Amino acid sequence: MPDDASSGFEGEARGQRDAAAQPPDGSERGSAGRAEAVKNAAVRTGRVIAAVARFIARVAAALWANSRAGIERLERILAWARRVFPPETFKAVSDGCVRYGHAGLVTGEILCLLFGLVAAIRMPGWVYLLQGVGLAGLLLVLQFIADRFLHAGESLIKASPSRIGSAAFPDCLCLLAEVSGILFLIGSLAQAGRTGQWSLIWAGIGIWALCDAVAYVALNPAMTNTAIDAGVRAGEEAIGIMSFLVKILVTIVPVAFGAGAVIGAVGLLFGTLAVAGGGAPAGAYASLRLIAFCASLPLAGYLLFAFYHLALDLMRAVLTLPERNAKD
Repeated sequence: MPDDASSGFEGEARGQRDAAAQPPDGSERGSAGRAEAVKNAAVRTGRVIAAVARFIARVAAALWANSRAGIERLERILAWARRVFPPETFKAVSDGCVRYGHAGLVTGEILCLLFGLVAAIRMPGWVYLLQGVGLAGLLLVLQFIADRFLHAGESLIKASPSRIGSAAFPDCLCLLAEVSGILFLIGSLAQAGRTGQWSLIWAGIGIWALCDAVAYVALNPAMTNTAIDAGVRAGEEAIGIMSFLVKILVTIVPVAFGAGAVIGAVGLLFGTLAVAGGGAPAGAYASLRLIAFCASLPLAGYLLFAFYHLALDLMRAVLTLPERNAKD
């Protein structure tokens, strides 16, 4: 009996050794492969973090050695941007946005008729057909108004010169607008990835485009008929800054008009397709509101500039009153 037991133990031990010597099965190999992949990913991540840390360390060392290094770099960037982005380029882009805006409005008018027809078929009530006709007529009127006032604001700017004491305010506004637009675009992309609402990407692109337009105009104050004059007094400086801000808004109106009309037309197309598929018309109505709002911007900008500059002219008259009395 003891010999049988010992032989049994020896056989079990040999079986365990043979099992240990056998190659791993598929599941074990898969686990080992995943562990190796995780290890490699961790190594790559560590290398990226180390590279970023080295870059930050070099930047920090450069800034510590020269506290104005960052400021000088931004000054060189602004000087480069003025050479690369002249006023003539913005003028060409603005004219292109106006053409695309009119094309977007015409497309929106056609889609309004199509939307009314589809909504009347998919939802009870032929009132949607009449509504589509009415909305198309409204967009046509707004397009006529926009065409009349798109260039009127530019004429007012040419007839209303202003002065500021230095380029400090336009330069700072340029940098702030550009960085804000980029951050908003990145935030919109991240938010769209988290929520799955990909329409946020279009909103982010639109806001970034407007911020970029503001930065472009601030980079070239002469586009707003604003001169840099070191002899400007404090009161005149305040009036010049206020005038400069409203002139920027009027200058970027064509860009907002074109971008909004095109994005709204695309949204209206998808909204109409959604209604055709049995969906709600909320998306189509939101796109229509966007198109109507952007088509109203030229008139709104013209009125804002006219009445705003009336107040500025009154303030300028009050500031120059003591000087005129002294001359008298």
